[in-house]
Amino acid sequence: MQSEKSQKVQEFMSVIQDRSLQEKKYLQHIPDKPIIPHKDVRELRAALIYEEAIEAIKAMGVSIYPKEEKSITDLKMSDLEFEADKDCNIIEVADGLADSEVVVLGTYLTFGLLNDSEIFSEIHRSNMSKFPLGYNGMRPDGKWVKPDNFNEPDLKPIVILED
Repeated sequence: MQSEKSQKVQEFMSVIQDRSLQEKKYLQHIPDKPIIPHKDVRELRAALIYEEAIEAIKAMGVSIYPKEEKSITDLKMSDLEFEADKDCNIIEVADGLADSEVVVLGTYLTFGLLNDSEIFSEIHRSNMSKFPLGYNGMRPDGKWVKPDNFNEPDLKPIVILED
């Protein structure tokens, strides 16, 4: 049975199946196989993902404070403090989340990761190994600690770069 997320991805993918139209409309090359795009493209995709994620977080009424001064890409969750100190706007949350999803799915395409349902399935399989029967490894902050028998996702056979 296909997950709701996989169905959404499939719907999105069906909308953009005509590659030549997609490339003309958005001026975005969509490769047939996994690639590492040029650094300018990677920087753009990172900026878009960041912008939309921040939009969704702000809409939730949450501020993020770094505990120390570091490059934002070097920060870990433990280096940040999250505080729901503003009003939440559910309409803007929906907009920010949808925009985030569109940008992330567009980034899949930019990297030629067209077998996204296989990627989602493998990540889901791995994530579900965090919850073995009878395991309660939730930290006080609500994050789950991986059990000893956690299975890392194996994406290498799915995402193969050709030389």
